[in-house]
Amino acid sequence: HLIHNILFPSTRYNFIGISEDFDGIRIILQQKYLSNQYSTPTQSDIDDYLIQGLGLQIERRYYYANDYIAITDVSAESDNVLSDGSTLYFIDPIIKFKKPAIEVLDYYYSLLK
Repeated sequence: HLIHNILFPSTRYNFIGISEDFDGIRIILQQKYLSNQYSTPTQSDIDDYLIQGLGLQIERRYYYANDYIAITDVSAESDNVLSDGSTLYFIDPIIKFKKPAIEVLDYYYSLLK
């Protein structure tokens, strides 16, 4: 997922391949394994990263968005965000596009320049 890799480089996906299943084709991705040595950050740490670091706003509980994307499934109540004390590791957050994919990609790629 290209947007995930831009937003969350510490847990970037690697493209492994494409596979077929009964419902069509699937993209196979791999993410670095994080052992139990990592702790769960505070919700304040998660909020700070998403709001100050990524420029998102809280739209409702555990749902952060801007004009281009919305991110959910990122809370201190589960184990999908971990920390080593200095870096947050987002494990499989749900990223929804609020605009066509090409607009979202253009916007985020422009921020990398």
